[in-house]
Amino acid sequence: MQINWLLNWIMLIGLSAIWGSSFILMKLGMYTETHEIIFSNNQVAALRMTIAGLALFPWSLKSFRNLKDVKNLFPLAIVGLCGNFFPAFLFTFAETGLSSGYTGMLNSFTPIFAIIIGFAFFKNRLNNYQIIGLIIGTIGITSLSLSGEETDLQASFIHIGSVILATLCYAISMNTINHRNY
Repeated sequence: MQINWLLNWIMLIGLSAIWGSSFILMKLGMYTETHEIIFSNNQVAALRMTIAGLALFPWSLKSFRNLKDVKNLFPLAIVGLCGNFFPAFLFTFAETGLSSGYTGMLNSFTPIFAIIIGFAFFKNRLNNYQIIGLIIGTIGITSLSLSGEETDLQASFIHIGSVILATLCYAISMNTINHRNY
């Protein structure tokens, strides 16, 4: 019992470090310390997709053999595009106009959108914990946005919008996976 609790915390911390560092790594892949361009945002996104695709290729062969029903292709396409492809390009674009920290903070819209989309389109029921979490998350994002880094909203609006769109894509992907029980 105690080991599972500790393992869960270790996995949560590890996942947080990996997910959080991805925003810094995207920025480091695009610019030098003197802000000279190394790779364009589209090149970094394409590299991320290519490396992930190559790393997962052996497992995908086995999974495709198990795919027997053609009706699963459309939901899988939604998961692939909304869960990986579009966000990869949207986040690297956002990094051209926002700091990694601000981009990562805006990424916290994902669970909020997941709850809203699940309720609105997949008819998921909301429990009290989700409603409380939704309220706390909204207050947290608002507080961080207003008290943190100064951002020129007019100059960065399209970059902020790309992060919001990416988190919306993540939420669509998560709800599709949950609904289809993959």
